[in-house]
Amino acid sequence: MAMVAIQLNMKTEAESLYRECSRWDLLNKMLQADGRYQQSLDLSNSHDRINLGNNHYQMARHYDMAGQYKEAVHYYELSNTHRQHVVNMFVNAGQLVMLEEYVSTKQDPEIFGQYGAYLESQNQFAQAIVMYKQADQFHKAIRIYLFNQDMQTAIDLCNSTNDKQSFLELGKHLESQNDQTQALHYYSKSQFFSHAIRVAKALGNDAEVMSLAQQAHPQVMQSSAMYFAKKGHNEKAVILLIKSKHF
Repeated sequence: MAMVAIQLNMKTEAESLYRECSRWDLLNKMLQADGRYQQSLDLSNSHDRINLGNNHYQMARHYDMAGQYKEAVHYYELSNTHRQHVVNMFVNAGQLVMLEEYVSTKQDPEIFGQYGAYLESQNQFAQAIVMYKQADQFHKAIRIYLFNQDMQTAIDLCNSTNDKQSFLELGKHLESQNDQTQALHYYSKSQFFSHAIRVAKALGNDAEVMSLAQQAHPQVMQSSAMYFAKKGHNEKAVILLIKSKHF
């Protein structure tokens, strides 16, 4: 009956019907669809707390679209969606001073990373690197160093952080530059063994293939076993097959 009342634009009657049968969830949706966000929020606080997070998010979106950014931030944070939305909100609105203040205040690694991505998109590389480092997203800082052809700084950062994603990023770059020996070195340190084994095979370094394969996942062990079997190195193939089944 309430749905029929809504279709007939009899919203007061629909609201009464929802309240009579305690369908707070449907009443909540109706209030939101009608733009009555504060009433919807009040309802969630009193009767429909399971949807409280969604209500906070809808309030945030309402204030966001209205250009009331302080209020939007408040409700994005209450809905725990601020890490996904606040940076984009300020960027889209051109409120860069407010964005800088927010990033500085929150001291949140995920927000640092998002701000770093924005700065990188604006070619503000030095500032982006600072943000990526504060976010512990060292591989993204290394990507910028490599883009700017600052290989030594990239290598130094890799070695100082011992970050696997950073070693992978450096390995990919070196492989693209046909420096397979150094690519193998950094792929191995990254522990992305499938990449390292591929390069080791290309270099004909079977000893390294065997060593890396024994540290890899069973599927990689098995494919490496087939590699050795085709080359007639049956003993190595058997060792890898046995190890893969007991991994």
